[in-house]
Amino acid sequence: MSTGFAIPPVLGATSRSAHCPLVDDAGPIMEWVGIHADITHRRTADDALRQLDEELEC
Repeated sequence: MSTGFAIPPVLGATSRSAHCPLVDDAGPIMEWVGIHADITHRRTADDALRQLDEELEC
């Protein structure tokens, strides 16, 4: 069974994805497992923290 889907891009969004092959005992790849996460809020918070840190250093 094979399933696929498209993740539409969102303007200004930041995402992170990771994937990993699943293999059988003989070694060939049987399937892939992955995750795709929206990390826009995390990136926004990191940017704000970096900006505040720069302002406090001045």
